[in-house]
Amino acid sequence: MNKLKTVLVGFFTILILLIVSGYFIKPIQHGEGEKIIKEQAYILSDNLNRDIEMVEMFSESTGRNVQTFEQEASRGKRDGMIRFIEDHIAFDNQWKLDLYGIISLSITLNFNLEDSREGTVLSYQYELTTPPSVRVFGRIFNVKNNWERDLNKWLSTFKEENEKNVLALINGYYIRQRDEIERIFVIKRSRIPYQEMNEFTVTELNNLDFYLQAEILREHPVSTMYYDFDDDVELTDMAVGVRVGADVELPPEYQMKYVARGPVIYTRHYGHVRNTVYGHAAVQKYLIENDYLYRRPFMETYLIGAETTENSDEWVTLLEYYRDTTFD
Repeated sequence: MNKLKTVLVGFFTILILLIVSGYFIKPIQHGEGEKIIKEQAYILSDNLNRDIEMVEMFSESTGRNVQTFEQEASRGKRDGMIRFIEDHIAFDNQWKLDLYGIISLSITLNFNLEDSREGTVLSYQYELTTPPSVRVFGRIFNVKNNWERDLNKWLSTFKEENEKNVLALINGYYIRQRDEIERIFVIKRSRIPYQEMNEFTVTELNNLDFYLQAEILREHPVSTMYYDFDDDVELTDMAVGVRVGADVELPPEYQMKYVARGPVIYTRHYGHVRNTVYGHAAVQKYLIENDYLYRRPFMETYLIGAETTENSDEWVTLLEYYRDTTFD
């Protein structure tokens, strides 16, 4: 019996010494990494902020029943809570996880998202704070390795899910597809010399815009449509148009309507409209590489333009090509 007591006293003495020694081990461990995801930073930022898989990932990596701040407020306290701890600034997303219980952990995870021509560079940093017992028996608990394994697994899933929304990334342009059933435009179409294209666009857009606003019919931004370019005589067959409902009655000079049907391949150009040629080149490259035909006209829709802001860096132009699915 005395021997057993001696063994137990010795065991608990060593255990206590090991736990106490944990207080002298650095409590915080750091880690970092990055992934390139073919999706725009502002979209990824929104998706991160509402990604439920994040909560599941925290739960799996810690072996706890983790929930969000909102979930805890309604369900009551469980094993841990994930909460957003910093304002959304410049695509920075930061969460902190607090785990309850004897072995309590604290994980702070921060994402930084930056647009590039290859996609969004998603870099992450984390701080893992562990109690003394975990620091001493780190190899047994293996908290940091388990955390990194599950974090990388979740990031790979997040990357895969978000890249499904992008057909291609060409020269910095995200190529996407939208399935459209039908669009109806009221247009003014003409053959215009190259040097008069801008004047025709501005004049006719103002005319359409004035009429449609006056009749409370305008629901969409204005567009420019391009049917053909004749470089020999430097003429373009083009139109300006605004989407309208099928029941809209038009004045005699605007009786022409253009109806477009089918899937749309599109991208967005950010900046001055004179540089949209690079966006068109990216879409056409995608169409050629995939053996897709498209039906003219292709069009530009001015989502944010000079009428909204004088800063051309803030302009957004939607470039759209209707796919010809006849031979699909």
